[in-house]
Amino acid sequence: MYDITQRKRAEATLRQFKSTLDATHDCVFMFHPETLKFYDVNQGACDQVGYAESELLGMHPYDIKPDFAVPKFRKLIAPLLDGSQQSLRFETRHRHKDGHDVPVEVFLQLIAPAGEPARVVAIVTDITDRKLLQEALRQERDQLDLTVRQRTADLERARNEAESATRSKSEFLANMSHEVRSPLTAVLGYADMLMDPELSPDTASQAVQAIRRNGTHLLAILNDILDLSKIEAGRIDIELVAYSPWQLIQEVDSLLKVRAEELNVTIRSLARGTLPAHVRMDPTRVRQVLLNLVSNAVKFSDPGDTVEILLAIEPKGETGNGEMTIEVKDEGIGMTPEQLKLRFQPFRQADTTTTRKYGGTGLGLSITQRMVELMNGTIDVRSEIGVGSSFTVRLPVSLPVDSGNSPGFVQQRPESTSHVKRGAKPSMARSAVKLEGRVLLAVDTEDIRRVISFMLGRLGLKPDIAVNGQEAYQAALKEPFDLILMDMQMPVMDGYAATQALRKSGYRLKIVALTAHSMSEDREKCLNVGCDDYLSKPVNEQLLTETVIRMLSAANRNLSG
Repeated sequence: MYDITQRKRAEATLRQFKSTLDATHDCVFMFHPETLKFYDVNQGACDQVGYAESELLGMHPYDIKPDFAVPKFRKLIAPLLDGSQQSLRFETRHRHKDGHDVPVEVFLQLIAPAGEPARVVAIVTDITDRKLLQEALRQERDQLDLTVRQRTADLERARNEAESATRSKSEFLANMSHEVRSPLTAVLGYADMLMDPELSPDTASQAVQAIRRNGTHLLAILNDILDLSKIEAGRIDIELVAYSPWQLIQEVDSLLKVRAEELNVTIRSLARGTLPAHVRMDPTRVRQVLLNLVSNAVKFSDPGDTVEILLAIEPKGETGNGEMTIEVKDEGIGMTPEQLKLRFQPFRQADTTTTRKYGGTGLGLSITQRMVELMNGTIDVRSEIGVGSSFTVRLPVSLPVDSGNSPGFVQQRPESTSHVKRGAKPSMARSAVKLEGRVLLAVDTEDIRRVISFMLGRLGLKPDIAVNGQEAYQAALKEPFDLILMDMQMPVMDGYAATQALRKSGYRLKIVALTAHSMSEDREKCLNVGCDDYLSKPVNEQLLTETVIRMLSAANRNLSG
């Protein structure tokens, strides 16, 4: 006979504990730390992994966690067994009996009642919903981040585009101011010269020619702006008429001949193969395209260079259809790959610094490209820096058809070349007012030099001449002048750099800025680099006279007249 009271009490306690475990929502696994074998589980544990209690009691923790081997699992629970940690908590995945994984959070606790073997209790919580929520939140956050990044990128791109557009328009306005005010200076100055009763006939003739030349330039600028506006508004119509392609080339040659002669540039026109007597095209628009391309080629050429216009017409496809190819080649400065990318954008120029040598508004190539596209043609460009550029325009045309239904062609025309010639310099008249002093006039434009020299001559002053900032700087250091009239926008070295260099070298005599820019900040910019005063173009003779008298009065007070 044995007293089993204690056993019965223990069994009752175990049943109560078992009922408590089964009632909890969590899953409870108990295993021995030595054998790593489950000795008890609750119903939640069975439900979570899909095994019956009898099946689990013959398994180990790593059997339901396939990414754990025995050594790895022993290493995991080692801090519990050696007493370095009271409990462990981590996230992992349990493998369900049907093969799918269940995300869980595991809490391990070592239990070692007095007199009884130690056990490990694992309380496991299914965190599938938490993981789904976290994943949804992560995706939402990622989507939000993506949206924010895209929005930020869009805003940055819009800001950059707006800033670029603002810079382009500012550059355009600055260049336009220069392009308009410079010829206006010549026009108004020569007009004042013509009012002088003592003006010689030769000088009067040159003044009239200069007025017409600069007036034509102003008209071209205005036409460029109006053409671009019409193109963007879709108000340009293409009118097809029969016209001689060779005559059109000769007209362009003739129109640009004077400009080419001034720059010592030769224009050569050549026909490739035979040409039809006439084709159906829009001669006005083709002429405008050619004028833009050839004038650009002349402008960017060096003295002694040759600009070639190559013309070819070939039948294409059906009878009566053809393609006219016009290539304009120069030996000028060429373009870099970066400049080539911007070549057809309005208001953009390769030369946008204050030392701009070539001028222009930056509209010509943009208008040219759009005109060509309106005529269903194409325009291509090849360019190499320091070697030159070649623009090729291809336009569809209608060819004449003879009685045999074949295009009628004529023999190749001889080449046409513009040769160089020079004109005489005008004489200068003088007024009754006489000043004394050495004056240096640093201006790169010949017409403006003549006008200002004429004005100074009326004051009894015969200025020395510099055609760029470098010449002005060297001349002033060699023989100091009482007054320097410094154009701020010149090639080689602009007026800003020349003035700064002179001031740094210790030059203390008077320097007056001449500039086509008329903004308030332009005046401040001139004064900040060391100029004593500022005159804007077109130069007003009265204001010039007052300024010169004021600047020279400190060194010369013996005024006559």
